[in-house]
Amino acid sequence: MTRQRLHGLRLHPICWVMVLSVGCLGCSGLPSMSEQRRLIVEGGLPVHKVSRQAVLFEWGPPTYQSVQPTQFFVLSDASWMPHFRVKVGESPPNWDLSTVYGDAIFLAYEERETVLGFYQERLVYRESLGRDHIRAMGKIWQREALFKTRLESSAP
Repeated sequence: MTRQRLHGLRLHPICWVMVLSVGCLGCSGLPSMSEQRRLIVEGGLPVHKVSRQAVLFEWGPPTYQSVQPTQFFVLSDASWMPHFRVKVGESPPNWDLSTVYGDAIFLAYEERETVLGFYQERLVYRESLGRDHIRAMGKIWQREALFKTRLESSAP
């Protein structure tokens, strides 16, 4: 078996795989938590740059929350639009023809008139909606939650 040297350190090839794997865990591409919190406090919520934890820390718990498998339309500005915000048979404006599917977490803040969507803990969707619209959306989410199985209800 071959061994490689790094500044006088000899490592087995398996060790390199472990080092690279562990090193990539920190490569999420998100700014530091303090930078994310600063962005939120300054009023910016840039998509793909803010985590759910940072939003919850700065804004507190949402008025409504939903966890659901979601198909997203990827837009030309890099934001994503969940399928439930698009009329059936239509496509969202500025859609770049790609989609992403997976479990998403949506947080609706009635007092801020904002709905946020997270995919793999990263903000991918934000939309300003009126309080009545958010309240109606929240009621639908609460009703859907009543009929989820225990497997579906286990929130990430």
